Amino acid sequence: QAPPASAAACSTRDGVSVVIDFGGSIRTGCAAGDPASAWQAVTSAGFTLEGTQRFPATFVCRVDGYPTPANEPCVQTPPATAYWALWSAPAGGSWSYSTTGAASLNPAPGTVVALAFGAGRQPAMAPPAPAPTTPAPSPSTSKGSQSPAPGTTSRPVGSTAPSSTPSTTRTGRATSSGRTPTSPDAASSGATSPGASADPSLAGSTSSATDRSTGTVAAADAGRGPTQPALVISGGAATGLLLILGALLVRRQRDRARDQ
Repeated sequence: QAPPASAAACSTRDGVSVVIDFGGSIRTGCAAGDPASAWQAVTSAGFTLEGTQRFPATFVCRVDGYPTPANEPCVQTPPATAYWALWSAPAGGSWSYSTTGAASLNPAPGTVVALAFGAGRQPAMAPPAPAPTTPAPSPSTSKGSQSPAPGTTSRPVGSTAPSSTPSTTRTGRATSSGRTPTSPDAASSGATSPGASADPSLAGSTSSATDRSTGTVAAADAGRGPTQPALVISGGAATGLLLILGALLVRRQRDRARDQ
């Protein structure tokens, strides 16, 4: 006896699978949709059925010409030792012998019907089951939604990085750079900014005269740093020169008065 063939039946549960066991070989097929009877399922799967002369459309006597007319004339019902037994089963389940004829059994979609030749034996192969459904692949990540690399910080498009140069715009009493602007009193007192050039002959005289007359310290002088050494020396030299010239002038006038 030939080994059972693998089932090439319905790949889904939308039809009825058909198994034909000839005793030495097995063939399978698929009846699409919902056939009205097992007879219709077998013929829809591509097999040829022949009944007996007494029951031409209800009792199966030959399948694809087997058994031959020489072995079975198919006039009356075949003998119990050599006939086509009808079986049914859920897909992937177990066989059940049908007590009704092929024209009366109505298989549901997703089930299996079988005809096995012999003395009422069941098919030599198990009821085939539909192939497992392959899950659809998950959608890939869309472009432009990739996460930034570790250790990096993403910045929205169109944003402007903060400038490292401090702003010089005044807001209230202080500039954005954190320094207090020069007060009007300091500007009117004639105070000069650090690093500005000054006449050495006037250095040390203007602010000193103002301090002596008012007895107070000007606001500009209070906001400035310590007096530059060069300006102090220049002022002292100018004062000494004036004193020498004054002394010479007094002495000269004294000599003129004495000569007279």
